[in-house]
Amino acid sequence: MTLCLRHEHLIRINDPANLAGSWLTRSQLWSGLHYTVIEPQVLDESIDWASIDEISPGRLQRRIRRGRLIMADEVELIPDESLCIRADPAVPFAGSTLTMRIEEPDTEMLFVRFLYEISGLAPLRDEREDNARRCAYQASDAERIRQARRHAAAAAIATTRAERR
Repeated sequence: MTLCLRHEHLIRINDPANLAGSWLTRSQLWSGLHYTVIEPQVLDESIDWASIDEISPGRLQRRIRRGRLIMADEVELIPDESLCIRADPAVPFAGSTLTMRIEEPDTEMLFVRFLYEISGLAPLRDEREDNARRCAYQASDAERIRQARRHAAAAAIATTRAERR
């Protein structure tokens, strides 16, 4: 059994079959994904707090606290394209990454490709454990998209209010 796990999946953002759902622009989607990286506690209630320690062009470093454990990671940002979170080199999952890439195979047909490359897993795990991990990732990513949509809706309301003033 490999010590590394690779998992990849797509979530469709704009679906012509779902006329009731709101469509997002690439910029709105990017802003929402960025929001979930800056405020990770909206996705995971086990996070006590998160802070951004350093921002540089195309990168930010953050710390996340869960109970007594404080983890640091680095996020690579390519505006309107992708975000890549790299685990702290001092933690058990060092070298692990989560990449979120916006794809647009046709005009306004937006998808987000999630790619997990997880290192530092137990050598004696079984396929059932890996499948459970994959399911958890997909559920978390669905919640990330819900939060991105909420963020886009809130931003649209704020813009409308500001324009009325």
